[in-house]
Amino acid sequence: MNRLRVTCWMAVLLLTACGSNTRESVQAHQQIAALNDERAWAQALQANSAESFDSYLRERPSGLHSQEARDRISTLERMNAWYAASLAGSTEALQDFLARYPQGPQADRARARLTKLTGYRVELAAVHSEKQAEQTRDRLQDKYGDILGTVV
Repeated sequence: MNRLRVTCWMAVLLLTACGSNTRESVQAHQQIAALNDERAWAQALQANSAESFDSYLRERPSGLHSQEARDRISTLERMNAWYAASLAGSTEALQDFLARYPQGPQADRARARLTKLTGYRVELAAVHSEKQAEQTRDRLQDKYGDILGTVV
């Protein structure tokens, strides 16, 4: 970071010495802008949050790292949504996640979990008597109750 500051100060001194309309002053302005952009990007990376990347984009919508900032925001939002859906573990939460993010590794995991959840319901619905249904429910509750909660 010290090297960046020294380079920035050198650019400022160069700009001051060269005047404002010369080719050198234009280059110095560009170098200063690039250094400032790199500094802002380094700060966003250090914080590594959707808010920090969004702040970078508000300050520098056409910055050198604007596309990467948008990509990181999207990735963080997707990961937060997956974490929430995974933690909830309900059919509705997983379906909501898939509606928003139908592709990718988390979507594949959501589909697999949905298959397990709905597969258990189908298995219970396939029994032909109430007694058989209660026995199946009890067996599944013993086997998967810690994962699913209450088997209905």
